[in-house]
Amino acid sequence: MALTSLANVKEFLRITDTNDDTLLTNLISRVEKEVKEYCQRDFEAADYTEYYDGDGTDTLLVDNYPINSVSELYDDPDREFGTDTLIDSSDYIIYSEEGKIVLDGATFTKGNKNIKIVYNAGYTTIPADLEQAVIKLVAAEYLEGQGSVNVVEGEGQQTRPQRLREEAYRILDRYRRIK
Repeated sequence: MALTSLANVKEFLRITDTNDDTLLTNLISRVEKEVKEYCQRDFEAADYTEYYDGDGTDTLLVDNYPINSVSELYDDPDREFGTDTLIDSSDYIIYSEEGKIVLDGATFTKGNKNIKIVYNAGYTTIPADLEQAVIKLVAAEYLEGQGSVNVVEGEGQQTRPQRLREEAYRILDRYRRIK
């Protein structure tokens, strides 16, 4: 699933012809990659198997969120991940939007890659503000290429692409995972 569509970008830019469709499609692809790298996560719902170092706390932050479901969670210092090291789903709480799992009355064992989680995470529908941030970044790239960059704002002059980028990154900061 893409973070936005060609049609939505063209609507924002008020483009009605097809002359720049290939360019805009390529810009969308590059901007989506940039957004995922900046936010340090994927956004589309998918299945993940990940391994983490146990740190002796009761909390695990996964790389992708929101968490839709957890099918397996193991804590195994020997990294064999047998059924005897499977943590029962009633022994932890999932904080979906934060991508956080908290053990109920226990802590993860300290170790290297001793925590294994199999889960589904991501959006089945991209949030509107996230899509708008992507559209603004695509528009900024497009407008710079077209030479349509200057607008007067307040007492100074600011380029429209610069303003669009600032607005977009304020939105993206809400989706960014910093570990």
